[in-house]
Amino acid sequence: VVEQYMRHQLESLTVSELKSFLSAKNAKVGGRKEELIMR
Repeated sequence: VVEQYMRHQLESLTVSELKSFLSAKNAKVGGRKEELIMR
């Protein structure tokens, strides 16, 4: 249930917001939105 809630929250973010979040975590920031969410 928590995982589904978090996934829904991530899906509501823009690609730019996801990339900023991943960049702060030193994660790879390239790819489609679905790929970014999976990271």
